[in-house]
Amino acid sequence: MEGRLDGNDYQLRDINPSPIDQAFHHQQRRSYKRDEHSPIQEPFLKGMNSVGDKSPRIRLLAFVYQWWFWEVLTIALSIAATAAMIVVLLEFDSRPPPELPSGVTLNAIISLLSTVVKALMLAAVSACIGNLKWQWFQKARALRDFEAFDGASRGPYGAIRMIVRKHSLHMATVGAVITLLALFVDPFIQQIITYPLLPIATSNATVPRSQLYDAHIYIPNLDSGINTGPDFGMKAAIYKGIFTSASPSDVTPDCATGNCTFPLFDTLAICSKCVNVTDHTTSSHGSPGEGSCGGSLPYIQTNHTYALPGSTNIHISSCTSDGDFVSGVAMISTADVSDSMSSNILGISNPITSLALLQFPGVNAEGYQGTYSNATPLAWECSLYYCLNTYNVTVVNNNATTHLVSTYHSETGTPIPYSSLEDTPDGILQRPPNSSVTSGNPTFRIQNGTVAALSQYMNYTLSGQLQTENTEVPYGTFVNDVMQALNITADIAGLMDGLATSMTNYLRELGNSGSDSQAQGTAYSLMVHVHIRWAWLALSGALVVLSIGLLIATIILSARSRLPVWKSSSMETIFHGPENGSGMAGRSLDKVATKAITPEAVFVLGQTADGDWRLVHPLPPVPRY
Repeated sequence: MEGRLDGNDYQLRDINPSPIDQAFHHQQRRSYKRDEHSPIQEPFLKGMNSVGDKSPRIRLLAFVYQWWFWEVLTIALSIAATAAMIVVLLEFDSRPPPELPSGVTLNAIISLLSTVVKALMLAAVSACIGNLKWQWFQKARALRDFEAFDGASRGPYGAIRMIVRKHSLHMATVGAVITLLALFVDPFIQQIITYPLLPIATSNATVPRSQLYDAHIYIPNLDSGINTGPDFGMKAAIYKGIFTSASPSDVTPDCATGNCTFPLFDTLAICSKCVNVTDHTTSSHGSPGEGSCGGSLPYIQTNHTYALPGSTNIHISSCTSDGDFVSGVAMISTADVSDSMSSNILGISNPITSLALLQFPGVNAEGYQGTYSNATPLAWECSLYYCLNTYNVTVVNNNATTHLVSTYHSETGTPIPYSSLEDTPDGILQRPPNSSVTSGNPTFRIQNGTVAALSQYMNYTLSGQLQTENTEVPYGTFVNDVMQALNITADIAGLMDGLATSMTNYLRELGNSGSDSQAQGTAYSLMVHVHIRWAWLALSGALVVLSIGLLIATIILSARSRLPVWKSSSMETIFHGPENGSGMAGRSLDKVATKAITPEAVFVLGQTADGDWRLVHPLPPVPRY
């Protein structure tokens, strides 16, 4: 068939269109039929009838295209891929890295899913921007805007140009922002997974504790006249506590991995309490009189009495010769105290031992000029007693830390030896009801012979005195080591606390409690774990949500406008592209048409006389606005 159009020859061939092209035109005809204000003219439909538009395949394709099937599907798949990514991350969070076939890593799986999410999401966004392009031209617009929309639907560069244009508040700008922000999805996804070293329980750990103290000392042996005191291990612990500092951390847990934790546990222990009573101590001094003072020369001897709180008195004497101070004590410690001193002053009933201690640093420093008359001693009252200690033990990088959580003392459960040793009962301590430890044996016991032997030994060991440095003594006399340590110690309370800790450590390490001699814990090894930083997933999730909103808004706007659903189809641009006022359309090589259609030219999407939709150019070119 041949004809003439504006003086140019053209030939119309009978072309067999592809199914998708048939679907496009079928969709257009349906759109026109829905619009009462846009009746379909017979000439336009005539060609479609010749290609078998009633084919089910063509009708299916038209339905898919008209009703946004592919875009809804891609968004749905994008949501599914996002959900799959979250499920995978949840599955492996806080777990060792998975060993997948062929060396595939968790990062690779997440990166693949992220790429799928982004690709599907941007496919729908591109279609939305393309269709909003035709919506934009419902009013007269510059042809340059057509290019801006087209570029925004293709990639980030066009999206940037779209955003900076004057119509940046248009709905298509949301799609441009999504397209631009999608560039940052991959870097964000790479930040989601980290692989820190986390502790994993690998074996059991133990730490010593004590449920029982039994030195296997029997009461009849204590009446033999010679008392040997407690076992050598306890004696060593006593001297260690006096001469060196002690800490609960000295008891080493059995932790094979170097990193262990233990639940709170309690143990039989020995505690101390000291009070500085210097300000509550009074003194009285007798009249000087002749006395031997242990020497052959005539000496003047003076007796001194110091009254401490709790009805405890300490008596000492001093000697002078020709006005020089030649004999006296620099420190005195005694266990000969009143029965009420410990309970009334210290609040401790039935202690292992109670002491009253005086230190005279001024008298000792003054040498031959020393005197007790105007010297104020440092006065202490102390007790050692059985108790229950609750500990929290941790081991980090082979460094054990033991924290004392609480301590408990029973007023009736720790008896002192009776005047008749045979009547001394076992010491019994019961875990208090408000204890933070709720498991294990609540009863702690000290064997009666051990109670008596330790009490007697502590009274003996911690009682005595140390003479001043200028006191005349026989050649070769040795000082008492314990008294020397007590004399040079300014912090008596600290020394007694160290002594109690050392004795407690020995009780814990003694191991005569059977199965109760160890507190059970957990050993951990540092292993690589998957750690998910969920905040980095926010960008991908937000873009998917924005894409859903954009698609829904575009579908609604398209339905309300009753325009054909052309999206980003280049076919529609060819068949329905710009036409100037003389009817010149689609003739890109025509010199007149080329001159008439410029980027600044204004077009509007409308219907021609034959019912076809076209970008028509009713006005002369105007400047861009």
